[in-house]
Amino acid sequence: MSGYLMDTNVVSLFAPGKPTMPQKADAWFTANRADLYIPAFAFHELRRGIAKHDRQGGHTKAQTLLQWLHGLLTTYAASTVPFDAAVAMTAGAMEDAATAAGKHPGLAHIMIAATAKTHSMTLLTANMKHFQPLGIQCLDPMKIT
Repeated sequence: MSGYLMDTNVVSLFAPGKPTMPQKADAWFTANRADLYIPAFAFHELRRGIAKHDRQGGHTKAQTLLQWLHGLLTTYAASTVPFDAAVAMTAGAMEDAATAAGKHPGLAHIMIAATAKTHSMTLLTANMKHFQPLGIQCLDPMKIT
């Protein structure tokens, strides 16, 4: 498998209420739609954020976001990349290498990076500082010129 794996912060750019995406980035996403994938772990992070909104009293926003998330689950059903045993093996080695290099990107970043690496994908992220040290190919889609 190859293509582009969207980090959670990139997926969230499409959430209701977010500012309109710059024209060049929007055109890039449209042109590459068939090659976009979501790591299964991103659904965890998005759902956790929605639950937090709800818990803190943002019930209307939480409901809107939850409907959006369910739509994503349907739209990306065939384009969701699981965290499986192969990815777990990559993640273990990747986390040890990062620790040995004095980097501590956190388990969520390791899981997403390992998913990209295992499947030979370029990670789309606005969080380059956590992912570039992990030795994976990254691209910030908001900085496409």
